[in-house]
Amino acid sequence: MVAHPLPFTLTEYYTPGVRWNDSFVDTADPVEGPSVNSATQVNGRSYQKGKVTEVRWNIGVQGPAFPLSDYSRYEYAARFGDELAIAVPLGTDQDAGREGHPAQAKGASVLLRDGQEIARGDFPGSVYVPNMPAEEATYTFRTNADRTFTRLSTQISGEWTFRSGHVAGEEPATLPLLAVRYAPNLDDDNATQAGRKFRFPVYVQRNGAETPGSVNTPKVEVSYDDGTTWQQVRLDRQGAQWQATVDHPRGAEFVSLRSIVSDKDGNKASQTVIRAYALK
Repeated sequence: MVAHPLPFTLTEYYTPGVRWNDSFVDTADPVEGPSVNSATQVNGRSYQKGKVTEVRWNIGVQGPAFPLSDYSRYEYAARFGDELAIAVPLGTDQDAGREGHPAQAKGASVLLRDGQEIARGDFPGSVYVPNMPAEEATYTFRTNADRTFTRLSTQISGEWTFRSGHVAGEEPATLPLLAVRYAPNLDDDNATQAGRKFRFPVYVQRNGAETPGSVNTPKVEVSYDDGTTWQQVRLDRQGAQWQATVDHPRGAEFVSLRSIVSDKDGNKASQTVIRAYALK
């Protein structure tokens, strides 16, 4: 373990050709905690001999994610028979191979079946139902995480709509949950300049899958007053991703982002991150 005040730079040496699953913890006390946010490289990273690779941790936007984990593709949302479990990593930084959890966050989660609540939990991002109705139905999972004690990603919320029914056989089935991810080029304080245009990549992840498959172009909106008012963001397709263009006004201090994405099967996700990154 290496502990140092943030931000800092660390030089490490790795055995090449080996998959490494590193981790990061943001905490005021590295010995006794508690942590503000934790992150793990669940899709392992390998390095080439003689090549210097820059890897950044804790860079926003921290929000919901569905990385394809080396440990299990059923880790975040799955159904086995009539047993259903959801545990969305709500505080994940912009790296596509990581999961992140907003420690100390307050919030709740609720699961609805055809509009009627069937389960509720007191922990952000997760719900567990041991005995689901077997018949297929439309489900909605809603959750929120309040982290107003932090500077960024102070409030994270999401809603997922999907179909599910009894899963036969000996293998679980992943739930088709989607997440819109943002990868802005921010400085070490998770900030960029106000008063100018800014472009950043937007991509989608699907729970339990290496690629998101066929999804509709997300709708992304931006706010500069902590979600009081919103403006639509221009998205330009670039291969499997999109490029967002925003115009940061002078004097603004923070950027909030919200999105909606869906696919041809009717799966839908909406999410909001208040104070996604800072302006200076």
